[in-house]
Amino acid sequence: VYAIGNYIWWELNTPIIPLTLSAIHFINIFEEGWLFYNAPLITWIMRGMFYVFGKEYYDLIIIFVNYIFFLIPLYFIYKIGTELKDKETGNIAMILFALVPAVYGMSRQYGHQDYHIIAGITFNIYCLIKTDYFRDRKWTIWYGISVGLGLMIKDAFLAYFFVPFVYIAIAGLREKMEKTKIINILISIAIGSLISGWHYFRFDIVKKILEEPTKEMYSSPFSFESLRVMTIGLWEELLSPPIFILFAVGLIYFIWKYKGEYKNVILLWFFVPWAIITFMPHHKMPEYGAGFIPVMIFVGTILISSIEKIYFKKTIVMLLIVICFLQYINF
Repeated sequence: VYAIGNYIWWELNTPIIPLTLSAIHFINIFEEGWLFYNAPLITWIMRGMFYVFGKEYYDLIIIFVNYIFFLIPLYFIYKIGTELKDKETGNIAMILFALVPAVYGMSRQYGHQDYHIIAGITFNIYCLIKTDYFRDRKWTIWYGISVGLGLMIKDAFLAYFFVPFVYIAIAGLREKMEKTKIINILISIAIGSLISGWHYFRFDIVKKILEEPTKEMYSSPFSFESLRVMTIGLWEELLSPPIFILFAVGLIYFIWKYKGEYKNVILLWFFVPWAIITFMPHHKMPEYGAGFIPVMIFVGTILISSIEKIYFKKTIVMLLIVICFLQYINF
């Protein structure tokens, strides 16, 4: 349904011309060299697609690539949901994620690397959970790969993965200081550095990461105009009203009632980037929070799956699906 809907939208709107920041990212595809000011993974993928399929239907290729970056988080959202509670939670989370307006809206545009971060961070968090506090060598290697690939999507990936990584590493070592865990942590760092280091270990990129959060400051970070982006803006521009309400109520339940092993990882996944985006003096937009959309879905879904009355639970899910699907049709 998702693929068909986006194809019909493309037929009605082609050609789709990248504008403003999207145009800047799009130009990178045709520039010489392999390293750019922005993280290059999406640029490399688009170059490969244009080389194979040509440029005539460039906008359809963009939508196709974005569709792959939709399927990846869809899978890992299901897997994380099963780790947090059960298969029912994974299934509901997967359905609600697919119906978030910001997700299908950004999937139709080029250059929105915040959209692509969703794939990177869901892969990363799932691998982090599966490392079992860095006891498991195989998943440690996969975790290192997920870090490297995530960083090659966008610099902002740092805000999402770093604190949960530190939390799990410290928690694992506090439980029992083992040589295996230390080696696994170092292996993950080494793999992540090998994949992403040739982009990040450059003076201009380090300077960019340190300075960019304070650039483009149009108003005080504590002004209403700035604060509304990551508060009211989540309602207006990132989530639909019913999913936002579910998230708000679910967050209270998640903090006070949920007792899952990886509760703190999920909370850090949301609150760390949310706080950074909210209080940085840089001009901000709701799409900057795309990477924590899965968290907002998880906390709401766990609330739903905790309802004991099956009829009531199914009614809520069906109402959400119907309302969100109607929004999708009208988008």
